[in-house]
Amino acid sequence: MATYEDIYGKRVKEFDSDPTLDSSYEGQVWYDKSSGTLRSVTASIAAFISGGNLNTARRILGRAGTQTAGVAIGGTLTGPAAGNTEHYNGIGWSTSGNMNTSQYGMASDGTQTAAYAAAGANSPAPIVSQFYDGSS
Repeated sequence: MATYEDIYGKRVKEFDSDPTLDSSYEGQVWYDKSSGTLRSVTASIAAFISGGNLNTARRILGRAGTQTAGVAIGGTLTGPAAGNTEHYNGIGWSTSGNMNTSQYGMASDGTQTAAYAAAGANSPAPIVSQFYDGSS
């Protein structure tokens, strides 16, 4: 059977207690004589992933769903409200049926296949509530 030294080219060090650790200890293994345990330092890994941009850039939009099944509803970039509705699958956006009445700044919630948008702005159009079934 191979030893740690055979595999990694280093011997396991012995300490009376855990050493003061810094990034140079990353991946190191040692034996803590006071606790009788084999110890190691692993790397801290952080990851971030970003998905694609909306097909139609806008702000003050409604949204619903989850990180991998979301829906963006209405909004505005500049000027009048948009009626665009787009689905997100965790990677990118695809267009879907537009809102009946374009709105922005509305309250919204639900899932990608059962969402609502209510009390948005679109002067001079009236404030309306709209329901979304995943396609229209």
